[in-house]
Amino acid sequence: MTGASKASALRFVLAVGVVNLFADFAYEGARSVTGAFLGVLGASATIVGVTAGAGEAIGYAVRSLSGVIADRTQRYWIEIAVGYAINMLCVPALALAGAWPLAAGLIIGERLGRGIRKPPMAAMLASAGKELGSGKVFGINEALDQTGATLGPILVAIVLARTGGDFHGAFAALLIPALLTLALLAVAATQFRTRANLAASTPGHEVQLFTAAVIDRNFRNGYIGTFTAGIDHDFGRVKFSAAYVGTAGVRLARVDSPNGYGGADPAFAPFTQFNAMGRAIGGFGPVMVMNTAAHSTYHSLQTSATENYSRIGLSFQASYTFSKSIDDTSAVPGGIAGTPGVTLQTLPQNPLDPAADKGPSTFDVTHVFAVSMIQTLPFDRVGFLQPLGSRVTKGWQFLNITTFTTGPPFTVYSGIQQTGAGAGGTDRPDLIAMPDFSTSRTTREDYFGRGADNSSFFLIPTNVPGGTGPNQGRFGTLGRDTFRGPGFHNFDMAMIKDTPFGKRGNRELGVLEFRAEFFNVFNIVNFGLPSNTVRGSGFGIISHTAGSSRQIQFSLKLIY
Repeated sequence: MTGASKASALRFVLAVGVVNLFADFAYEGARSVTGAFLGVLGASATIVGVTAGAGEAIGYAVRSLSGVIADRTQRYWIEIAVGYAINMLCVPALALAGAWPLAAGLIIGERLGRGIRKPPMAAMLASAGKELGSGKVFGINEALDQTGATLGPILVAIVLARTGGDFHGAFAALLIPALLTLALLAVAATQFRTRANLAASTPGHEVQLFTAAVIDRNFRNGYIGTFTAGIDHDFGRVKFSAAYVGTAGVRLARVDSPNGYGGADPAFAPFTQFNAMGRAIGGFGPVMVMNTAAHSTYHSLQTSATENYSRIGLSFQASYTFSKSIDDTSAVPGGIAGTPGVTLQTLPQNPLDPAADKGPSTFDVTHVFAVSMIQTLPFDRVGFLQPLGSRVTKGWQFLNITTFTTGPPFTVYSGIQQTGAGAGGTDRPDLIAMPDFSTSRTTREDYFGRGADNSSFFLIPTNVPGGTGPNQGRFGTLGRDTFRGPGFHNFDMAMIKDTPFGKRGNRELGVLEFRAEFFNVFNIVNFGLPSNTVRGSGFGIISHTAGSSRQIQFSLKLIY
């Protein structure tokens, strides 16, 4: 961004802001007394309310049509001029109204004019916002708007006070700011004829397209259906269960990009206007639409075995799940955070065919085994320990939690724009050889096994016949979440000693609990996911772990 481009944008924003200052001066001054004015002309309270509501409804309804026309014709200043002319001329014309129907029509006309000029002017300001920042542009315009909106009613109040309540004289006084508005608008239009004039000072002379993030008007709450069938059986003291559990998620939230990604070609950007050279000259840029078109399925075998308080003092609960979760998106953007070098989820590779991204869910784990156990340790029954006394040998327990899981899925991305769909960071390569995934090599973090040559497993399809985009490529054939990361193994253990003390009637006064807890007791290194961008740094190398190292803690708890 150059200083010249920022200066040009700032001049435009200030020019428009001054125009809006005098415009707000005029119409907000008039709006402050239109209700009372209609009453003086004989209109009922109902008529006053209907007039105000109709004006707002027409003004907002015409905005959608005005915005579409402006984008299609690219004649922003013409629409702006028409809107301001209607907006400003209706205000002082109220000085000529001798009956309430005419006054009501002028009030509605003023709202109509504002509705016509608002979208194209907002579009022009959005272009300047690309240079200065949307917040700064909004702040400047809002400050000038509100200044005018404050001064207008003050002027009307002064005129009414000095003329003994002459509404016609107050409206006539607003002719001055109304004419100033139109004069300043003509100057601004001369200096900044089109959006292309604003773009002319930007690097590359590119028109700044409008981006939008919206929610589909047919957005509905999704729902999940669950299907379960299982058996339970007791084998002595052990309770065993096995069940099929399936779910189907219907109408789940998903974000689509119906106009491609940034820099999309005409074939992928139907809502962008292009010239004969294929250069964008108007319309919309990337558009994000949140809808309820996503779907998911989950199928699993879930088993468990439980025993409580066996004769040998053992209690345990073991479970094993074999499952598969499939969807076309696992979360809306921003819902699943990755780690440095690892991209967990993007928008669809082909923005016009989101369903092609159907694959394992980002959170899918095929095998999960977990067991937790508590074993009472009868040290008081061990002969050589009995001389130590029951206070030392009783009350010991051993706890263990063991967890084994297979690895989560991940996707490999190419790291460059392959097609004319735009630069969304979603492109995937072709797989030409299956990597031998392992963390047991000499270099354990080299998950793909070829070090600096890990990219040789893949081909990025660019410069191919029939290709699109700046790199003349096509979409990669590699699917979403094709590969699996390293598994997770963890052992947590604890020793607990409860020592009662004191007496309260027939009960102990309290218990002193000692705990020695060992997390990841064997200090197993659980690797995270590898860097998964072919053209990125450290591709195929794991740079972080999925769990903590061994941690030991001791504690005392007094229970009374």
